[in-house]
Amino acid sequence: MLSIIIQEHMESVGFVRAMLDQAASLSQQIEVIIATSMSENGFYVKYGPFRYNFPIRVLGGLNSCGAARNAGGVVARGSDLFFMDCHVCFKPESVSRVIETLHQNPSSVVAPALTPIEFPTCDKPGGIAYGVVYMFGGDSFAWTWLPAESMNKEFPVPFVCGCMFALKKDVFNKLQSYGGFLSSHIGLSWEEEATMRLWRLGHSTLTEPRAVFGHYFKDYPGHSSKGVYDLEDWHKDFAAGAYINIFNPDVWEYVNNLSLRKWGSKWSDAMKFAEKNYTWLRTMMKPYSGRIDEKWFLRFKDETWRG
Repeated sequence: MLSIIIQEHMESVGFVRAMLDQAASLSQQIEVIIATSMSENGFYVKYGPFRYNFPIRVLGGLNSCGAARNAGGVVARGSDLFFMDCHVCFKPESVSRVIETLHQNPSSVVAPALTPIEFPTCDKPGGIAYGVVYMFGGDSFAWTWLPAESMNKEFPVPFVCGCMFALKKDVFNKLQSYGGFLSSHIGLSWEEEATMRLWRLGHSTLTEPRAVFGHYFKDYPGHSSKGVYDLEDWHKDFAAGAYINIFNPDVWEYVNNLSLRKWGSKWSDAMKFAEKNYTWLRTMMKPYSGRIDEKWFLRFKDETWRG
């Protein structure tokens, strides 16, 4: 069974219906789990009733992306888990392609190529991107799309967009035993850091270029733009991800110094939060510290700058 786990927060009725209508077009046996920041009853009042030929389960009161994914993955009955934002466009053939690649690479996280679209119309697609890396130079944690390494085969990437990715239930369970998706990830943040932990544990991240999904990247009703998100949460999320994942002293010096230069006391305060809340997880990951090249995940435009 395929379990589709959708994170919902203050979406329009049309968005939720569009996601469910797309799911109804799939030939696989599926269930849909909607993890929402609303109460379960409030969700049904706003969006229901539902009349689809697959089970729908609603999990209410989940106020962060990380908490929503954890809760959805725990109750999922399928062996294949698709995690999606509530504004993703997908076609049956792309879903089948991702599932096939996941079955060929069952220990990996697999994600499609992505194109920006309007939603829920799914029209006006833009360019296509194939995975993500974080770049450091004039800015800290600069989201950078990667070009395709191949157009006819999946290939490894440091991170993929949190808007859509797939993994097997047993890999999700492995992640859960090493911190899961961090519940502090509320808005736009470094939610992708979870795959850096999985890389250390032996679970690679792959992009499947033969499957293209659309994602709504623009501002939409009920959601803020990056510029007006709560900056305290913004800094806390990146500091937590860095604290948990960076063990190479040269990488840490570069990231920490640049972030201090960029954000000053906000970064210092965020690091205090990270140390208080995630020392236990950093300690869990430390035995695996030498398993990956951190400079492949976090790349520096100026290797000589040390602030």
